[in-house]
Amino acid sequence: MRRKSVLKLVLGLTLVGVLAISIPLVSSCTAPGMPGTTEEPWVCGYIGAFDTDVGKSAMRGTEIAVEELNAAGGILGRPIELVMADSAEDIQEGIKAMEYLNEVENVDFMVSGCIDDVSLGWFPRLAEYQTPLMETWTSAIRAIEQVHDEYDKYQCYFMDHMNDYDQGAEYVAFANDVLAGDMGWDTTAIFFEDTAYGGGVAEYVRDEIAPGAGIEVVGEVMYDIDTFDFSPVYAELVALDPDFIYHISSVNCIPPSAAYVELQVPLPITGVNVAAASKEFWDDMGGMAGGFSSISPPPCLGMDLDPENQAFIDTYEAKYTTRPSFPHFDGFNAYWGVHIMAQAAERAGGFEPLDAWVKEMEATDLRIYRYGGFEPADANDILWMNYRFYGPEHPYTHAQVLDTSGEAGRPGGVVMQWYPDETVKVIHPYRWKNGDFYLPDWIPPEKR
Repeated sequence: MRRKSVLKLVLGLTLVGVLAISIPLVSSCTAPGMPGTTEEPWVCGYIGAFDTDVGKSAMRGTEIAVEELNAAGGILGRPIELVMADSAEDIQEGIKAMEYLNEVENVDFMVSGCIDDVSLGWFPRLAEYQTPLMETWTSAIRAIEQVHDEYDKYQCYFMDHMNDYDQGAEYVAFANDVLAGDMGWDTTAIFFEDTAYGGGVAEYVRDEIAPGAGIEVVGEVMYDIDTFDFSPVYAELVALDPDFIYHISSVNCIPPSAAYVELQVPLPITGVNVAAASKEFWDDMGGMAGGFSSISPPPCLGMDLDPENQAFIDTYEAKYTTRPSFPHFDGFNAYWGVHIMAQAAERAGGFEPLDAWVKEMEATDLRIYRYGGFEPADANDILWMNYRFYGPEHPYTHAQVLDTSGEAGRPGGVVMQWYPDETVKVIHPYRWKNGDFYLPDWIPPEKR
């Protein structure tokens, strides 16, 4: 029976130079609800940043799912042991973490809560290990394109949220319906961080979103994620005189956000601000979050939740007392991702052979209804969330199947809005809408 000793863990850390934690969720290989089992556990590896809200969200979603599965009997009667390695939002540390989990902990399957740059860094190593992995945070289309182009090499990789291009579908719809349609705006300046994610989304805004909504891009400003003084940056944006700023920020989001408020930049701002998806955004902004809107994958803060996702939130809030007090979208993705991987393993007879497990993953069709949960409450109930994956014939192979309307239960994203009274609502798409677009008081009339 394989067990992880403290000595083995310490030696592993010394060899690969990566902070890692081994967390057995079973005692003496006995899972809750599985008295007296002597089966060798499956080993689930989590890779992500330990000290970020996003990384913790995915980590905690993974923990809760593993605990629930163990309480229900594990996978094929075997308990699950969870081990973790810190990517520290650093490419080299991410590669070390990937190597540690596979070469020291010998994981059977994995969950990633890494940012795009880090996932793209360890991506070639994953192909060597051929370890089933669920991506919960990275949206990099480059990863999905490689799964499609080199299927045999990367078929172990799945992404259970929107990729860059499907994410862009909601950008275009929001720009058409609200920014151009309701607000009458027809010019924008793109304000984006110097990361793979920032550059990728900026390209999409420039090439697809703006032209699709009849909005002209009058300029672009890229900034380093370690920038401290944003005064000259915002001065450059104001000089461009757009109708609004399209901000793209996934790493170190608070400095540019706080500077926008402190400087009372006389331009509306929207776009993608990952920190805005956190309940702590209000306090981090010193109570000045009102007026910020951001696209986020669903489910998210401010969205009306179905019974199954509400049950996850209830468990999460009862279990954790430190930030993030409400999980980011990748926390939901990790929670459902682990359950989906486990269900596929049950149907396939395990995670090996890989082809059999992959086939079952591609057949996934997990439906969650607005009021009834896994089954409709009545004939009028509507599909609220749906987890499916594109197959090898589709250019977005193994990315989450999405639709722009949400009629099939999984939009490319929702736009959430913060208000001055500390509440958060969803303002688009209309199927999920429970609030209206709001602009800060200091925005001049001519920019409203």
